[in-house]
Amino acid sequence: MHLISSIGLSIVGYFVLMFITTNLTGMVVRGFFRDVKLEELKKDEKTHPFIKQEIAKYDRVGMGITIFFSIISLLFLYLLYRYLNIWAVVAVLLLIFSRIPDLLWEIRNGKKIRVNDRPKGGIYLITDMTIWIALPVLWWSLYNL
Repeated sequence: MHLISSIGLSIVGYFVLMFITTNLTGMVVRGFFRDVKLEELKKDEKTHPFIKQEIAKYDRVGMGITIFFSIISLLFLYLLYRYLNIWAVVAVLLLIFSRIPDLLWEIRNGKKIRVNDRPKGGIYLITDMTIWIALPVLWWSLYNL
């Protein structure tokens, strides 16, 4: 019975963790990379001083949000380790690291990844496999509670 319940919990938990880690990773990683168009506006001499001031405010708030969500991410990892085990943390880290290349592509190109215009290459194939490797790792963590 424990085997069946851990399989069901791991499938549900996998999708919950994927939702949480995608959002946390997006909030943290986007803070470390600047929008190219805003940087161009800030450097352009024709830009009104009010716009430059608003861009500076945007940068300050963005850094605060990045720090806040970095702390929440670390707290989330600690709580997973505290209440589950190290394998749950490994599964979450696999989900986080598999999201980073796609997120960097989205930031660089300024649009969301769609099925038809998905980037090609070895790193994207590896990250796609890593997402699915997290499921058996999560099952193992729940099975060994």
